[in-house]
Amino acid sequence: MSQVNNSEVMTKVLNSFFHVIGTKTSPAHAWLTLKIILQNLEYEYDFIKNVDVVDIKEVNDFLKEKNYTKIDFSIVDIQTEVVDTIYKEEVGKAIQSLADKLKKSLGTTAGYHFMSEFINELGDEYSTIIKSIGVELRLVDMQDELYGRVIENYKLEEDKGSNIAFIEKK
Repeated sequence: MSQVNNSEVMTKVLNSFFHVIGTKTSPAHAWLTLKIILQNLEYEYDFIKNVDVVDIKEVNDFLKEKNYTKIDFSIVDIQTEVVDTIYKEEVGKAIQSLADKLKKSLGTTAGYHFMSEFINELGDEYSTIIKSIGVELRLVDMQDELYGRVIENYKLEEDKGSNIAFIEKK
């Protein structure tokens, strides 16, 4: 596994999220979703103030020139001199929170298999890198299962008062 900077990881993660969300909804919706969630994450993770998505006009100009099948340019604008000084574990927590918020924002229809598609888009190298800094993307996908979805003849129910999940055979 090669050593990469925080800014490289954030760029790959955000571009991959943009592509997956853009194919499930639209590039404009993907841009707006990322923009809003990044702004909200600034309150939890101060360094996120140094991470942004490029102006929507740049995205639209790019998409007009090319057929949108795979994103060929970066939508990310990062102040590398700041982001690269942050502890990797803090970046991991921010990515985990970003993934969780994005999945919730997409809802059950567009969000179905979202993390699997994102992991595929991210690729093996970056999936391994973000896992090494504490990001567990499979947990985001499993959250639907913990809130009462039916899985192979079993139903999972969460006791809201104690945060314990119960499994019962259907």
